[in-house]
Amino acid sequence: MFTRGYYARMPHKTISYRRADLYAQVWTEPLRDVAKRNGMSDVALGKMCRKHHIPVPGRGYWARIAAGHFDEPTLLSTLSEGGTEEWDVSRWVSGPDENPVPAEPEIPVLDIPVAVTLSRPHELVASAKALLSREKPNEDGLLEVYEPRCMSVKASKAEPGRALRIADAFIKACEDRGMRVELAEGAPT
Repeated sequence: MFTRGYYARMPHKTISYRRADLYAQVWTEPLRDVAKRNGMSDVALGKMCRKHHIPVPGRGYWARIAAGHFDEPTLLSTLSEGGTEEWDVSRWVSGPDENPVPAEPEIPVLDIPVAVTLSRPHELVASAKALLSREKPNEDGLLEVYEPRCMSVKASKAEPGRALRIADAFIKACEDRGMRVELAEGAPT
């Protein structure tokens, strides 16, 4: 159980918001993007906008804009007496003793073109193609090859060539990048 003193020692920062600025932001881009940039959820931002009488775009607004339709934004009304144009929000900030979540390593995206037809296939793909052509579909309707001296393949009965073309493109792309692709002796297939 936490005591009041624990919360007082937690590091925090104060963020100031202006009603007119927030109004401009939520009518310039989707609420979830504004919320993310401000370090909160879109639900929290929506509640803040309602509390301070800031109109937000309705459902489908951004889809209509993307489709080329222009909807007039709802105008920002003047506040009644007692309303506030600026306010501060305190947010907890993780301290140095917290365990931050490490960033995901960036994985490069490889553009590997897949041929429309299988011509001059890699030897592993050629041997799998020969065995796959003799297979009958299993109970799931898939063709499968699991042979000790062949690359394992599972493909739909409708388009077995597609799986082979993808495997061929992948193997050739690996070899083009200096990797060696081969069957390992005694390894499970």
